[in-house]
Amino acid sequence: MLTIQTLKLLIYTLLIHVLIACGGGEPQDNPESAKTAEDIGVEDNPASETRQWRDNVRLSAGIGPVTNPSLGMDAIGNGLAIWAQDNGDRHEVRARRFDVSNQAWSEEQVIDNGVQSAVKTAQHNNAKVKESLQLAMASNGFAAVAWISEDTFSTKQQLWANIYHPNNAQWLGPTQITSDLEHDADYPVLSINETGEALITWIQNGIAMSAYANDAWTSPIILDAVATSTDSKLDNHGNIVITWASETVNAVTCVLGQACDETVRLDALSSTPVEPQLAIDGEGNAIVVWTQAVIDIMGLYSARLDAASSVWSSAELLDNTPSSACFITLDGNEQGVFVVAWTQSFNSSCENTGRAIRAKIYTTPSGWFDTQEIDNLGGWGKRLGVDAQGNALLVWSNIHTHWSHKPLTERWLRAKKLAGETDLSIRGFNDGDFNRIAVSMNSSALAIWRHNLRGGLYAQHYQ
Repeated sequence: MLTIQTLKLLIYTLLIHVLIACGGGEPQDNPESAKTAEDIGVEDNPASETRQWRDNVRLSAGIGPVTNPSLGMDAIGNGLAIWAQDNGDRHEVRARRFDVSNQAWSEEQVIDNGVQSAVKTAQHNNAKVKESLQLAMASNGFAAVAWISEDTFSTKQQLWANIYHPNNAQWLGPTQITSDLEHDADYPVLSINETGEALITWIQNGIAMSAYANDAWTSPIILDAVATSTDSKLDNHGNIVITWASETVNAVTCVLGQACDETVRLDALSSTPVEPQLAIDGEGNAIVVWTQAVIDIMGLYSARLDAASSVWSSAELLDNTPSSACFITLDGNEQGVFVVAWTQSFNSSCENTGRAIRAKIYTTPSGWFDTQEIDNLGGWGKRLGVDAQGNALLVWSNIHTHWSHKPLTERWLRAKKLAGETDLSIRGFNDGDFNRIAVSMNSSALAIWRHNLRGGLYAQHYQ
């Protein structure tokens, strides 16, 4: 016969077993503070664990050298790759489209033949400096291209653009945006939304902007006369966020077709900031990251725009390692997951010694998670892509053998490493640069890079 005490003991033991089976355990004083970057609370995508890089494809034809490639993907995995290529006497803008339905690339198409404009050949190959040929692609397939060309008569650099309509798979044709005969245009930054509206900001006697709406580009507007670099984003609701560096880090918000709000200073230091970068989510919340010197160390900082209140947060130091953060790259998704990656230089400069690639991830409302080390050999040409689930792909080049450049990828799931380095180079030739990555909402991806020894542009599909 069971006594009351025995019955209580049996019930208590049964409850313990139930709690263990359901994952119960010791309570934590502050579960959020115990999280690391591997505990981020967006559901994993099971299909992503079986994805892999497919065989590479050469995109560029001919023997002319390829420069300034750029890449974009829509929500379902269709992609566009563009690049500049020397045809013998001028640079052409060329494009190929990736069709996810048949896993094939279209024939090469010339979208600017260089008769009226010759694409500037940029020598820069890292995230610190924007290249002169830019592509932006919306989730429904609208796309825009912008590039810098030298004016035939004034020898000044001018800004050009072209719009792609997915409904008829046609480019509208090159349009000259600027006509300043005294100042060079340079470093364009481009974005486009699902309605086909587009935004370009660039440097030309300061920071300038132009928007594409109602089938026309607006006349350029100068926002700041002393800007040295810029980044900008346009969302699907017509909200615009622009950031730039001069002697300070600045930002402004606008609505397409309306005047911009007052300029806001984001930093609080007396040193000169370097290359702020911007990402925006589907609600208009934005993250800006930049580097700035504290004594002789380049620190990594961020500020966040809360769209509901239109208020920027104070600048936050993201990594307090006593070494310099260099060559940052930033991406995010509409759900509010942002990832920043940078090269950590273990001396007071960004020289090519003692480097490591590190990254942090931001989610709402948890904020920034712990810093992760991705690679201890360092690298450059880093590019990030973040899908709708918060999965991220990073592609970069680093020194492999005989000082050649080897494009590598690191797969993250929820900012957690799932696989080691994957060689994107072909047939053992370890010499690639101009790396680019684009990620779709369903976690597929495209990567492109220039093969230095062969001079061509190559691509691989991740699915």
